[in-house]
Amino acid sequence: MKKLLAAALIFVAFAGKSQFIVNDGIVLTNTADITTNGDWVNDGSFTNNGIIRLSDNWTNLGTYEPGTGKFVLNYAVDKTFDNNEQSIHSLIKIGNGNLI
Repeated sequence: MKKLLAAALIFVAFAGKSQFIVNDGIVLTNTADITTNGDWVNDGSFTNNGIIRLSDNWTNLGTYEPGTGKFVLNYAVDKTFDNNEQSIHSLIKIGNGNLI
């Protein structure tokens, strides 16, 4: 699973703007720091004990466990952040874009 996640993250780092992540089950450790440059859809079980840095949309259709993790949103323009009314441990927003 770690090799698959590492390969996916390398792909995210080098892929174009149309890149997106669809998750069907993942756990981030307290040392994980993930940066995405595309949409992320959680459609499974997701535990966040790390840092997720987003510059595009976040949609949670599954189960999100906040753990000790946080989101850092770098939104230059308005983006969707939909966590399906589930709690978040920490949320930091950078930039002029609004959460919709």
